[in-house]
Amino acid sequence: MPSFIPPAPPPPEASALSPSSELLHAVRSQLSKVSGGLASDDYLRAWWDWWVRLAMRPDQQLALATSAMAKAAESWQFIQQQLSGAPAAEAPSDKRFAGAAWQQWPFNLYAHAYGQIADWSARGAGACQWHRPGNQQRLQFLLRQALAAANPAHYLLTNPELLELTRAEAGANLLRGAQYWPRMRCG
Repeated sequence: MPSFIPPAPPPPEASALSPSSELLHAVRSQLSKVSGGLASDDYLRAWWDWWVRLAMRPDQQLALATSAMAKAAESWQFIQQQLSGAPAAEAPSDKRFAGAAWQQWPFNLYAHAYGQIADWSARGAGACQWHRPGNQQRLQFLLRQALAAANPAHYLLTNPELLELTRAEAGANLLRGAQYWPRMRCG
């Protein structure tokens, strides 16, 4: 006759969780589903580390504010130059915007503004000493993701090359891309 084997007791660490730890675990579990597995609280801590370190450095704050004002003034000059019909003084440093279509108004303005924001953001991310190891990499990762989301080359209406391709193919490229939408949404 088979003997009855009682179920194994839960591991001690699982039963020792406090209600707040269980809640934190549940919240992190739900956030990981939304964020694709990224530990959002780690990234929030990295941002907070940067913010606190920058708050303690008025000299760095002044340098960032001065840099932002200089970039804004340079962007204003660029806009005035382009409106007057004068050619750009220099070729774009970002190769993604080196094509002839990107040199036409208003696409050159989009590319220029993106470059200014990317440069200033990189300077801001490197403006302080880090308290915890790994936080600089986390913040730089977040910055790269945010800049990729803001890149005018990633949007139909702000990408002249994609607009031209769409016109040339009468929208067939958009239909081909749309077939991937369900797969992207479902993972």
